[in-house]
Amino acid sequence: MVASIKVTLTEASNTESGKLFTAKDESGESTVNYTIKAGTADVAVGDTVAEFETKTVEQSATLTFTKDADSTATFAGTHTETLTFNIAVEDAVATPTLADAFENGSTTAVTFKDFYNDYNDTTITFTKNNDQYSYSSSRYDPTVRSFTQSGDKIIIICGYPEPDDSYGAFTITLDKSDNSYSASDPDDYYEVYDLQSVVVNGVDIKDTLSKK
Repeated sequence: MVASIKVTLTEASNTESGKLFTAKDESGESTVNYTIKAGTADVAVGDTVAEFETKTVEQSATLTFTKDADSTATFAGTHTETLTFNIAVEDAVATPTLADAFENGSTTAVTFKDFYNDYNDTTITFTKNNDQYSYSSSRYDPTVRSFTQSGDKIIIICGYPEPDDSYGAFTITLDKSDNSYSASDPDDYYEVYDLQSVVVNGVDIKDTLSKK
């Protein structure tokens, strides 16, 4: 992990909050409003205005100051505001991977659109502790029929709790060997289940996974 250098606008002498700043003349009776942009984003007090890697080469960022079009000074002359910036070195935060879902102490939530629940979300949440998984569903139907870790795969079989199995079932597979997921319905009964997210330890990693 590589640490980063963050520059934050911590204080403005005439502006407590918001994205419209105020410069004043020496008497304090004449004011002019202005904005600050970091790239294309408007900046407010408390915002990070630049972030750099901890390299020895020179790095730079540009802040753009623009007078508010609706602001007119009462008196001509110099108007100022003191801005205070904080520079801090922060440790990089490691982004979870699918492999983390196989580790003790992990919590993972898999959310999908449910055709028979008017395309609303259903979430299967599972936690691993002491090499054992506990799991739950946000809805009674579909419920989790079985949950298995087999080698590099977590296999979740979901379906409606019909004793005669007439409603079939569908399977969600997470495979850490190739960082992939699949959602299959062998009977084609449920049509398409659209996987919305795979959240591992609070971070959605679905976009980092390949779909089989």
